[in-house]
Amino acid sequence: MRRLIGSCVAVLSIFVSTISAATPPVPEDLGIVPGQSNATPFFINGEGRVTGLIDGRFTFSWTQAEGMRIIAGPSSTNGFAVPAGINDSGQIVGVKLVNEVVDGQFVFARAFSWTPTGALVDLGTLGGSYAEATAVNQSGLVVGHAFVADQFGMEIGSQGFVWTAETPMQGIGTLGGPDSRAEAVNASGHVVGWSNDPSFKAWAFLWTPETGMRPIADLGAFFTVATKINDHGQVIGFGFLPNDTQFHAFSWTEAGGLRRLEAPGGVGSVANALNNSGQVVGTVTLADGRSRAFLWTEAGGMVDLGALGGSQARASAINASGHVVGSSLIAGNLKWHAFLWTPAGGMVDLGPLPGFDESAATHLNDRGEIVGTSSSSFVVGPRATLWRESTARATNVFLHRSGSSLVLDGVGPTAATPASLDSVGLKFSGGNPWKEIGTWSAPPAFTTGTLDSHRRDTQSGASGGGQRAVRAVLTDVVQRNGGRPLGETSGANRDDRFGRLLWWSQQRDWSAALFRRDQSTVSLRCPIRRLSTRGGSTGV
Repeated sequence: MRRLIGSCVAVLSIFVSTISAATPPVPEDLGIVPGQSNATPFFINGEGRVTGLIDGRFTFSWTQAEGMRIIAGPSSTNGFAVPAGINDSGQIVGVKLVNEVVDGQFVFARAFSWTPTGALVDLGTLGGSYAEATAVNQSGLVVGHAFVADQFGMEIGSQGFVWTAETPMQGIGTLGGPDSRAEAVNASGHVVGWSNDPSFKAWAFLWTPETGMRPIADLGAFFTVATKINDHGQVIGFGFLPNDTQFHAFSWTEAGGLRRLEAPGGVGSVANALNNSGQVVGTVTLADGRSRAFLWTEAGGMVDLGALGGSQARASAINASGHVVGSSLIAGNLKWHAFLWTPAGGMVDLGPLPGFDESAATHLNDRGEIVGTSSSSFVVGPRATLWRESTARATNVFLHRSGSSLVLDGVGPTAATPASLDSVGLKFSGGNPWKEIGTWSAPPAFTTGTLDSHRRDTQSGASGGGQRAVRAVLTDVVQRNGGRPLGETSGANRDDRFGRLLWWSQQRDWSAALFRRDQSTVSLRCPIRRLSTRGGSTGV
């Protein structure tokens, strides 16, 4: 039996397929809520849950199974509730305009968090009348900003904040001035945004629980803001140059410092998104008035992604595979169409829904599901639109260190994170919904070697059949590197993300167990259920 386990489990093969650029995805209408006339998606998470605005006032959640439903709305006729982010657990955060007196105190707006299994949660305040959530990471850490009040109830400024379900809202301070605002947070809980100094000049900042807030970028004028941070600590943002009225994009890393993202002939730029491979997308404005969607990397610089025949194009989002979405004017410069750009196929016109003549793509996930809007001057309001890439893609998913966590995601070895820090033998297709599977009190030094070598080491000591052997493999990788698997308490695994990832491999093949939500194409040359035919165990 051990010989069968060692020979089968060590062989992991990837089914790789490519997208045909000649066959663009077909747009799908996500519908509307009865009584409402339009819907505008903002984000789609890794599980295919979409959130956005209905009628410009109500936050919605949509899934294939649940359809569209309102999850947050205004308290009054002149209010609104706007989503600002979503994680792969379906947690949606944003701001709800209240604009009324509550318990004797005027409330302008409140930050909210919503989960599919819970109710809408008010995140509290820092003593003032306004609080707004701007982002949430995969662990449920929410960031934003809130007005701050002194001991007499007078509002004296605003601060960025962090919040979790276990800890109340906490301000993260400023750079000496009265205000700060948190814009984004990565898997390690590192926060970026802007704050002013005592002279009221606004700097881009990086905040961590260990070091607090520090300035990281200044383009020389009065305002620079950091807007996104990836899981390797790369930051993007924009600001003003001295004596200039155009935004200018930048990328910043601890090792490389500040890099302005400019194009020859460009007079301004904005960076809108980046992935964990360090690819940045956005829009550059040229001196002749045209705008172009761009892709920037440290190695390759800025690349023009083209256009759909018109003079304007803008990139909105990028996924782990380097696929980019946005919108472009088509020939004639009268109508905008959504586009998908891939390294293999270039820019493809996604088109609008039937009966509409314009479209825009705002976001996409690693499964190639794209959301945006279809609109027309003859139809009231935009319609929420979903495009699915027509052919399944393979995505290599690596087990590696990210700060104090062991992570499964699409980030491969790079110069900054070489192969010695990655278990490069672990490759799945289509992504993995349970990304974080272990934690440390301090970042460990990784054991060199691939997961295949870990497999061979653990199989000889595994008992209780193939189910226990497969579980031992992943547990060993975590523990070997000084960590503790999620859910492991006093030697027992609870049914959390890590436990489920292993539990589901008991009676199903690898593909169905790990990727049952999107039916990704991963093949193990013998399914795991064959390894569990004798001596299998449901406990650890």
